[in-house]
Order: sequence, then C-alpha cells, then structure tokens
Amino acid sequence: MNKKNTQLNPYASNASRYQIDSQNPSNLLSAILGFIIFLGCLAILGLLGAMIISKNPDPNKLIPLVSTVSMTVAAIIGGLVTAKRSKSGMLLSSLTFLATVTLALLIASVINMKYREGIPLWQSLLLKLPVILGGIFGAFIGSAKKKSKSLYSKYK
Repeated sequence: MNKKNTQLNPYASNASRYQIDSQNPSNLLSAILGFIIFLGCLAILGLLGAMIISKNPDPNKLIPLVSTVSMTVAAIIGGLVTAKRSKSGMLLSSLTFLATVTLALLIASVINMKYREGIPLWQSLLLKLPVILGGIFGAFIGSAKKKSKSLYSKYK
C-alpha cells in the first residue's frame, strides 16, 4: 500500500509567488510613476522652451511648436519609464499611462478654451495628437525586449 503524501511540503512554500508580486509593481503604480515622470519632464522642457522662446523677437509664433515638442518628448520618456517599470503587464500599464495623459490633455484643452477665442476644440486637440503618439512610441520602445546575446556568438 502506497500512502500518498497530501501534506504540503514545508520547504516548498509559496514564497516564489510572493516574491514575484513584490518585485513587480502594479500596473497602476507604474502608470502613475510614468505620469509623474511625464509631468517632471514637461516642466523642465517647458522652462527650457520658454528660455528659447524669450530670446526670439516674435515669440508668439513659436509657442505652439515648442509646447508640442516638449509635451511629445515628455510623453515618450513617460511611456518608456512606464513600460520599463512594469515587467508583467506592459500593455495594460502603458494603456493606463496613455489614458491619463489623454485625459490630462483633454482637461487642459477644455480649460484653455476660454482663453482662446475663435479656435475650436477639435483643432486644439489635433495639435495634441503627436503627444499621444509619442506616448505610444515611448511605450513601444520600453516594451521591446533586447535580444539575448549568446555566449558563443563571438566564435561563430
């Protein structure tokens, strides 16, 4: 008669499952971290852009271009950080990051509408489209896996 061991082995605990959960932050946490990085980069690039614009004799023409470029670069960096920080759910965390950036841009555009008379909302949002595409590009770069280099590749 063979007796089956139905008791759990005390040495094979569920530590590996807890270890995986503690190493990878949640998707929401990585998206929030990416959004904070986005806001920090946007503030730094906005200040640099303002310094560049202030030296120009006609700064009003450069404001939309410099703001779009700085927001796009900040979105690329934020998407990159979000995808790199989230190891397990890169797609979900990147989509959460893009949703927060899109919502922030929509709210900022609606608030800014009372200061811009005669410009429709769709034109203002069309100018923000490169920012969302930059966030998608940054998330794509961050989620790309490096090809593992073989130890024997130098002998081939």
